[in-house]
Amino acid sequence: MKLPVGAGLWPAFWMLGRSGEWPTGGEMDIMENVPTTGGAGGGLGPNVIESTIHGPSTAQKGIYSLAADFTLPNGKRIDDADPSCHVYGTVWSPYMIQIYVDDWRKPFFIRTANDVPPGGRWMFNAPFYFIMNLAVGGEWPGPPNDTTPSPSRMVVDYVRVYKPSDENGPTMSASPISVKGGSTGSTPLRLTSRLGSGYVFLTCSAASSNAACSVDTSNSLNGTVVDFSNVATQIAKVTLTVPANSSAASGIGPITVSAYTVSGDKSTLSIPVERN
Repeated sequence: MKLPVGAGLWPAFWMLGRSGEWPTGGEMDIMENVPTTGGAGGGLGPNVIESTIHGPSTAQKGIYSLAADFTLPNGKRIDDADPSCHVYGTVWSPYMIQIYVDDWRKPFFIRTANDVPPGGRWMFNAPFYFIMNLAVGGEWPGPPNDTTPSPSRMVVDYVRVYKPSDENGPTMSASPISVKGGSTGSTPLRLTSRLGSGYVFLTCSAASSNAACSVDTSNSLNGTVVDFSNVATQIAKVTLTVPANSSAASGIGPITVSAYTVSGDKSTLSIPVERN
C-alpha cells in the first residue's frame, strides 16, 4: 500500500470479526495513520503507523485495546516513491497475533490470549473480514484544510492471504516444581522445535484453582512467546504460586504447559509439583 499524507486523512487497513456486533466480534487494525497534529492527540505523522487489537470487555467501557506504534526505518515514509508501496501484514494464529511492516519475519507487535486484561475476551479464533478505507476527518486525525491533497489516493497493490503448513508443537521438558503453602517455586522449561518454525505461544494452568502459574520467556516483544526463527532450542521459566492459606503443595499439581505454533498446532507438558 502507498498511503496519502495530509491534514485530516486517516488511511487504514483493518479487519472485523463476524461473530457479533462491534466490539463483540473483535477488531484487528493492521495499519492506521493520521497526521502528527490536528486531532485529539496521539498523532503519528508520515513515518509512523499504529496497530491495535480491540475486543469486548465487561470493564473499561465495554472494550479493551492493545496497541503499538512502528516507525519506518531510515527515514522511510508511508507515501514513499521508492519503494512505491510498503507491505503491512499480520501472521494470525488462533491464540497469537504478530503484526509487521515489510518483513513478516520481523514483527514489531505480538499479542496473545494471555494479554487480554481482566474482564476481556479473546475473539481472534473466529472468522474476520478485511476493510481498506481512506477516512477524512474525525476526532483522531482532525479536519482537512486547504493543504490537504485533493484528490487523495490510497493505492493498494495487492492483498494476499496465506495458510501456513502444519507446524508441530515443540518438544518440552522440565524438572518438578518444589513449593509449599504461601510460597513460589519455579523450574526451567526447555523447548526444542524445527529451526525456522517461528514464534510459539506458551501458556500454563494449574490443576487446582488454589494456585497460579505463569510462563516467562524474557522475549522483548512478548514474555509468553519463544522464537525459533534462528535457533532450535529455547529456555523459559515456569512459576507456580501457592497462597499462604494452603498448608502444602499436595492437591495443587501437576501444572500443564501448552505450546501453540503459528499453524495452531499444540503440544503439552505436565510438570509435577512436589511438597517442599
